[in-house]
Amino acid sequence: MDIDILAPAENADCLVLDFASVPARRQHEVQRPRLTSLPPARCLRSGATAELAGWHTPAVGVALAVLLSDRPASPMQAARLAGSIEFVLPALVILDTDSGSPAGLRTVGCILGSAPTRWDPVGIRTAGCLLRRNGELVATGAPGVLLGSPLDALAELVETAEAAGRTPQAGRYLLVGSITPTVPAGTGDRFDLRVAGLGAVTGRLTAVDADGGDR
Repeated sequence: MDIDILAPAENADCLVLDFASVPARRQHEVQRPRLTSLPPARCLRSGATAELAGWHTPAVGVALAVLLSDRPASPMQAARLAGSIEFVLPALVILDTDSGSPAGLRTVGCILGSAPTRWDPVGIRTAGCLLRRNGELVATGAPGVLLGSPLDALAELVETAEAAGRTPQAGRYLLVGSITPTVPAGTGDRFDLRVAGLGAVTGRLTAVDADGGDR
């Protein structure tokens, strides 16, 4: 599958495959998945507040995040990748664009769950996801939409990263999404995600003034 590769972040802590589902690509009129990366400061924990400094039209979606226990073996095969996964977490992903154009839309931040779970390809594929914004249910889905299976989506991420000279290393997170449609987000919004068998994630968005203060 053709995958667009966006500019890497310095000292990337997470590699992210955006638009790894057909519904997500249709929603945003994107032709193919996009590989990008996040620095550690953009990878937050459940309960955190994400600052909307200088963002244009942010939206929130749902992803799976896995932590690698070792470097994936080559050549890349989905079945072999499973042996390199230490655990999986649900994640909220925040997408935006640097220019305000859909052509640059990508994940610019994530909020990770806090309860690591062992990788179970069958259970994870069918796990129901419920996303709420300010208490209202706004999106649902299941990880099976990710290129047919979450493990296949992760394998695509690793293979594309390796081809671009960005081989994932042990101790790094890989994220694939969005499992649900993305929903518009604004300052003050609180998002609550629950994924069956994987736990919950909570995050809030806030705007930041030019002097660095919340508003």
